[in-house]
Amino acid sequence: MKRRTYGALGALAVAALTLTACSSAGTGPSYKELGTSIESGGQGKVTLVDDFTSIKTANTANRRTSMLQDTSLRSGAGSNTTADLTVTANYTRGNWKIEGSWRDGAVKFNFNGWAEATANAQVGAELVTCYIGQNCPLNSRPKGADEPEHSEWLKGGCIVFPSYYSSTNRAYPGTGIVNVILCDAGTGSDIAGGAWTGHDVIQFNIPDSTTYNQSDASPYRQYVGGGALKNSALSVRTKYDGSSPTMTPTPPWITPPS
Repeated sequence: MKRRTYGALGALAVAALTLTACSSAGTGPSYKELGTSIESGGQGKVTLVDDFTSIKTANTANRRTSMLQDTSLRSGAGSNTTADLTVTANYTRGNWKIEGSWRDGAVKFNFNGWAEATANAQVGAELVTCYIGQNCPLNSRPKGADEPEHSEWLKGGCIVFPSYYSSTNRAYPGTGIVNVILCDAGTGSDIAGGAWTGHDVIQFNIPDSTTYNQSDASPYRQYVGGGALKNSALSVRTKYDGSSPTMTPTPPWITPPS
C-alpha cells in the first residue's frame, strides 16, 4: 500500500525551534512563500541593553515582540557597553540569503545561511505516517484564506531567522546556531509581525546545541545579547505579490486497486 511520511516536530524545549516555528519566512505554505519578498539589513554601533522588558512592552502591536528574551545573558562577554553589527537577510520566493557579523566583547562571530533544518534535526523529529485514502494531515484551506493583502513594499516590523555562526575569537573556536531578531521602526506588515516603534533593535540568542543528537561545539551557548541602534541603521522591507492557491479536493493521481 502506498503511503506518505510527514515530519512533525515533537516537544520543542529550546529557543531555537521556538523562534523558527514563528519565523518571518521559510515555514509557511507554498503559495505564501512563493509570493513573499523580504529585504533587511544594516550595520552600525549597537548600544547594548541588559533588560528588553520596556522595549517589548512598547511594541505589543508587533506579534514577534514575545520572541525577544527579556534579559540579556552577556556574562563573560565583557564590560563593554556597545557592540558592532553587520547584517543582511533577504528572502525571495523560497530562498534566504543571510550573512553578517557580531562583535560584543569576547563574543565575536560571523553568521551565514538559514539553519532551521539543522536546528530541527538536532532535537529530533517525530515521523507521522499516513496512507493514501485515509485522512492525512494536510491542511485544507479555502481559496484566499489568510492571504496577505499588500503588493507594495512596506517598511518596518521584525524579521526572525536562525543562522549558522562561526566564532572569530581564536580563544573560543567553534560553530553553532544563532537566532536573530531584527526590528526596524515603521508601520510594518503582517509578514513582519506588524508595526515597530522607537529605535531599531537587534537581539542574538544562542541556544545550547552541544547536547543534542547532532551536537555542535558551540562556544557561546546560552548567550543572549543585543540592543538599540539609531533609527535607519537597520532596514526591513516586506512585500507579498502572490496569488491564492487552487484547491484540489482529490489527489491528481490515480490510486491503483488494492
